[in-house]
Amino acid sequence: MLSKILLMIVIFLAVSGNASDDLKIKDVCKWYHEEILGWHQSYLLFKKRHIEVSDKSKYPDTDDKTIQKYLIKQKKLVEAIDKAEKKIQNFSKVYHYLECTRFEKKFEKN
Repeated sequence: MLSKILLMIVIFLAVSGNASDDLKIKDVCKWYHEEILGWHQSYLLFKKRHIEVSDKSKYPDTDDKTIQKYLIKQKKLVEAIDKAEKKIQNFSKVYHYLECTRFEKKFEKN
């Protein structure tokens, strides 16, 4: 598990290293910080939309076609929620491993 995280970091740094010679751990942490916040916002929106779609009292009619349409939407939203959760977990593991919390106050000021 740790070796996978290190491999991801090395690949990220190697690819990004070509674009910038001044890459610092703070920059990597800032990127992860922004990704985590972005995925968290997406997660909240997916959850809100899932609740709206799951509310059967809002359906204009309750025929089988309408129910199937909303069940498909619910399934897609559940998949999006799961994906967002996994992304947040993966990014958070790297963020924690890099001890990026030491830079959080600087990220929040910007």
